[in-house]
Amino acid sequence: MSKPSRQIVTVFTDASFCHKTKAAGFAVWIKTDACTLRHAGAFKIDINEAWEAETAALANGICAALGRLDMKAGGLIVAASDCLRAIDIIEGRGGQPGKAMRKVRDHVRGELKARGVELRLKHVKAHKGKSAGPRHAVNEWCDGAAKVVMRERRAANSNVRPRSSDTSVA
Repeated sequence: MSKPSRQIVTVFTDASFCHKTKAAGFAVWIKTDACTLRHAGAFKIDINEAWEAETAALANGICAALGRLDMKAGGLIVAASDCLRAIDIIEGRGGQPGKAMRKVRDHVRGELKARGVELRLKHVKAHKGKSAGPRHAVNEWCDGAAKVVMRERRAANSNVRPRSSDTSVA
């Protein structure tokens, strides 16, 4: 009798943050052998810095993989972010983040531990373009989708109509 194969899930995340208005959005791309899931949205918590947005996006992607794919013990999530600080925070390195990000980090780590799922975090260099390979193409999709959400949030919180260049996907 053969041993069941290990469930391996790849997750890419990115965030977009406007320092002036604090508007933010995130996108996640999740891939298994069986399916690909893509999602972009606004955060449920207040975001005050770009690294917080990146950390929350990474957490959202990991938790989406755990929940939407009903991951079981022995599974592996390989998650990629273009933010080294977000990776360090989720891994528990790099000093103490504020209360909100500690809560986000602790939630992710608790979910992984409770399910017995291993996490490996990887850095992907940002803005290399789709021609730099499949990892960069996925990162570019996440970047563009997160920017759309951020711009929608910025426009919704402003009395000023966005310029046409602000509504295009970068």
